[in-house]
Amino acid sequence: MVYASYSRGFKSGVFPTAAVATDAPAVDPEKIDAYEIGLKSQLFDNRIRFNLDGFYYDYRKIQFSVYNGASNLLLNAAAAKIYGLDADISASVTDGLTISSSMEYLHTRYKDFFNAPISIPAPIGNVILACDPNDPSICDASGNELIKAPKFVANVAVDYSTEIGNAGKIEANVNYYYNSGFFWAPDNRVRQKAYNTVNATLSWVSPDEHLRISLWAK
Repeated sequence: MVYASYSRGFKSGVFPTAAVATDAPAVDPEKIDAYEIGLKSQLFDNRIRFNLDGFYYDYRKIQFSVYNGASNLLLNAAAAKIYGLDADISASVTDGLTISSSMEYLHTRYKDFFNAPISIPAPIGNVILACDPNDPSICDASGNELIKAPKFVANVAVDYSTEIGNAGKIEANVNYYYNSGFFWAPDNRVRQKAYNTVNATLSWVSPDEHLRISLWAK
């Protein structure tokens, strides 16, 4: 199946209600126009499933929280453009063994973000501040990457299940995940480095499936 779609979503605006933010302006609604085109397929007697999806998002008036001392303010960021590619494949190797994998490439950029919050190094740590209107040059995040948006993530999983006579069955899963890293704030100064995680589970399931005993590791 080949498909294409267009959709628009919005998140309502809001008035700040926290006592520490009573002087903050109202937050405008955020909107997103999403364009997608993709492919869904099943091959080799439905033993292999392959899906592919390309997307482009036009994101405007993004709402985000910024900490300034003891207060937490909700503000509007500039617009952003986001595009990328999703792919996933799974294969039923045998009746009890399935191998699956997925990946996503993501490109994100803020557009005309001149009033971005900035993070200033301090002797006791990092202080997150709203943009200083007296020095707008340090507040321009235009062209920076969106927060918490890794460029590349990938996942590989192996699932195995087998009956052990009248004694129930054994189920096992191993999952590997990779994240290329991301930025924590719009100024793109503090970055989460790339990381990998591996999770595994081994379970025994009783014949009537009323009892499961599992051993897991991370």
